Amino acid sequence: MKPLLLIACCIGTGFGLGWVLKPYEPEPHPVTPTPTKSSRPVRKDRGDISLYSKAPDDIRSRLLQLNALPTARDRYRAAYAMIHSLSEEELKTWLDGNYNEIEGDLGGFLFNALVERLLVVDPEWVSNLALDKRFSHLTCSRVLSTWAALDPEASLAYVSESSRWDQQGHFLINVLETIARNEPDFLQAQLDGLLSHGQISEYYLEQAFQILAAHNSDLFWESQQIWPPKYQNRALKAFVANKFHQDFEGALAWVEEAQLSEKNDLVSFSQLLWKHPEIASDYLAHFDELPSSWQQDHYAWRRAIETLAKEDLPKALDFLSQNDFKKPEKVAESYTKLAEKYGSQIIESILENSNLNEESLNQALRQSYLQLAETQPAEASKFLAAIASEEVRLEAVAEWEPLQEKAKLPYLPNLPTSEWLATVSPVQLDDDFASQIAGLPSQEVSALIANYQSIQGERKEHLNKFLADHSYHLPFELRAAWLAETQSSSSVSNHFNSLAQQWAAHSPLEAAAWFESLPPESQNEGMGQSIHQLWRQMNEEEADAWANEHLPALENPSSD
Repeated sequence: MKPLLLIACCIGTGFGLGWVLKPYEPEPHPVTPTPTKSSRPVRKDRGDISLYSKAPDDIRSRLLQLNALPTARDRYRAAYAMIHSLSEEELKTWLDGNYNEIEGDLGGFLFNALVERLLVVDPEWVSNLALDKRFSHLTCSRVLSTWAALDPEASLAYVSESSRWDQQGHFLINVLETIARNEPDFLQAQLDGLLSHGQISEYYLEQAFQILAAHNSDLFWESQQIWPPKYQNRALKAFVANKFHQDFEGALAWVEEAQLSEKNDLVSFSQLLWKHPEIASDYLAHFDELPSSWQQDHYAWRRAIETLAKEDLPKALDFLSQNDFKKPEKVAESYTKLAEKYGSQIIESILENSNLNEESLNQALRQSYLQLAETQPAEASKFLAAIASEEVRLEAVAEWEPLQEKAKLPYLPNLPTSEWLATVSPVQLDDDFASQIAGLPSQEVSALIANYQSIQGERKEHLNKFLADHSYHLPFELRAAWLAETQSSSSVSNHFNSLAQQWAAHSPLEAAAWFESLPPESQNEGMGQSIHQLWRQMNEEEADAWANEHLPALENPSSD
């Protein structure tokens, strides 16, 4: 264990309280004389700070007294002195009984000071309180990390309890990170115990592997070779991912020397680029040297191009032009994504790209035009003009016009949205009407849903057919309301899967909430997997936590 002096220093700096350790010396605050004709009283001196050295029964009373001091410096130094005058029992009583009442900047300071003091004398008690009473994410992480720095052995034993790993795993990774950073050899020596712990999820074991590989890769490589086979593949992936993060060119040589280049699932560059976008330039520079099977991760190179474009757009465009991906439609998709941010700056690159055939060239220009037509019409027109084929240009304009002409149905602007479905005739339930619904803000969509749910009879049948025919283009909430009323029909099963996928691509959190609200008979494996996979592209930790809770029967894709 570390010397007591070093521990005290680590804790003090960890909570940013070092500046208050200087003994209090009252500063002079001259009082400005009151003008003769004024009735305003002269401000009284702040008095003796020793009056605040004893703790009252009520923390709110203490905060009021502290706040009465005239300067922030006085208030914070008095608060620190007061906290250090309390016994361990008083500290625990305050923190356990009043933590919800500690508010404001000074209250936050007091809270941190209480936690700091108790972490030195009883870290397990503080950790239990933080987790059981659901302190903030930041506070729980800080408590566990600080304990891990003070006593890695005790903190690791604490987090290895099955209930802790099962319920609070997203906090407990902090312990592994802290120990690996400070004492990687100790954590490596304890890893066998973690591997034999049956309650630790595959996801958190993978996190442990990644942490260890990053902090002591040589020792980790030696250790993983003697682990049970079921752990070796995950450990190897973590090791290789770390090598690519640290030295991309060296990792390529190592993979070739180790004869692992034919192992298709050895490294996920999509995930690696999401965690470490700084490797985008190296990834693109060495793309041609990657094993051919590794070059098929189109999402990875698209993410790398978008990342590189933020730093060097010409270099990113040059990469798109010089590399033959065998998938011109994927190149076109990358251009469309870049057009959203860089507009007509990319047109010349599209026109000169020999990797694009005529179809994918037109796709890149047309989709870029449609992407910008509403928000940047001047830029959009440049993409439209660059399309050589008049037929393709007219098709692009025709595709945009229904979205542009919001008032094509003359009566709609004169009626509130809540009456649209009740008044529209069956013959007007067409593409134009669907386009107008697609353009509604969320509050008007809510009014439309209430209107839909109140309609009965033949009109409802017409509306259901319209919703089925135009489902792909309509607001997610309206489609969910329609499916809720027609879920007993076998003909709408595909619509559930389509909605789950599209909604998750837009907002996985909203899609997950909708999925959870469905009755069990309307949920299926495909829907859950679609939401999970698309969510992972944005936030792997949140997605896997949701899948572990709501899709227990499905194998977590991250464990492949």
